[in-house]
Amino acid sequence: MQGVWACLLMCGYASARISAHLRIPPDASTNGQDPFDTFQDISQMLQFGFLLGWFVGVFEAHRFAYLFHWRRIYWIVIFIGTPPVYAAISRIPALQHSLSDVSRWGAGMWILIIFVAIVAVTVIVWHLYAAWTTHSKRGLLTYFGSRITVQM
Repeated sequence: MQGVWACLLMCGYASARISAHLRIPPDASTNGQDPFDTFQDISQMLQFGFLLGWFVGVFEAHRFAYLFHWRRIYWIVIFIGTPPVYAAISRIPALQHSLSDVSRWGAGMWILIIFVAIVAVTVIVWHLYAAWTTHSKRGLLTYFGSRITVQM
C-alpha cells in the first residue's frame, strides 16, 4: 500500500515538474535546480505525503481498496492533472493577483474566490453531515475530537 501511495505522490511531483519544464506557468524554471534541491523537494513531499496518508487512513486495507478501485480511477487522473491546470491558471490575466493587492482584484478574481469559498464550505458541511449520519453519538464525538485535536 505504501509503495502505491509513494508512486502516486511521485507521479504528482513529476506532473508539476513537467509543467515547469514546459514553462507552465511562464515564469517557471527548472534551470538552476541542483540535485540537492530536487532531493530535498522529494524527501519533504514523501515525508508529508506519508504523514497525510496516515492521518486520512489510506494505509488501512479497506480504505486503500476503496480508494484504488478501478471505478475510482478518476481521482488519480484529477490528482496528477491538477498541477498543470493550477499552473495554467496563472496565464489568465484576471487571475494574476495575490492576497497583498486585494484592492486591485477584478471581477474574475472575486468570482473565483467566492466560488472556492462556496465549494469549501459545501465540502465541510457535507463532511459533517456524513459523519453525523454514519456514526453513533460516541463515535461522532471521537471523530470530531480526533479531527479538532489534529488541527490544534
